[in-house]
Amino acid sequence: MGAWCDCVNFEPAVALDDEENPSQSAAAGCHKGLLIVAGVTLEVLITQKTFKMASLSEINSQIKKHDEQIAELRKQAETLRNQERAGVIEEVRKKIQEYELTASDLKLGPRIGKRGPVGPKSAAKYRNPTGETWSGGRGRKPRWIAEALAAGKSLSDFAIS
Repeated sequence: MGAWCDCVNFEPAVALDDEENPSQSAAAGCHKGLLIVAGVTLEVLITQKTFKMASLSEINSQIKKHDEQIAELRKQAETLRNQERAGVIEEVRKKIQEYELTASDLKLGPRIGKRGPVGPKSAAKYRNPTGETWSGGRGRKPRWIAEALAAGKSLSDFAIS
């Protein structure tokens, strides 16, 4: 090198995890040595790191591999769940017999909302050519009605006689 800079004794570095057990892996790709700059001697550690960007096909390949692994793990989870489920069902049946429980005790009967049972559906008042119907009740209009109205048709065009 030049008169003002000189390198001496560069060699692969050894990282010390603890003072008695040096580890090569912690300093892989590193070199240490002495660097003399303008008459001043410095001990230096030089690291070299190389990064390679994966291509789109490599990334897609990794995604596919991981998707396959996820599918296999889900399959294993479902198998385990089914195995455990059989045991749980048997336990529940034994407890039901032991305590003489009924479906109403477990609140397994028909479900009724807070307002009571829902009344019968309203009769259809409108029908489109594909057979879909609408009662004209509350809430949003079905898409086929909204699109027809936007296209300039009227509800009377779809009225059921």
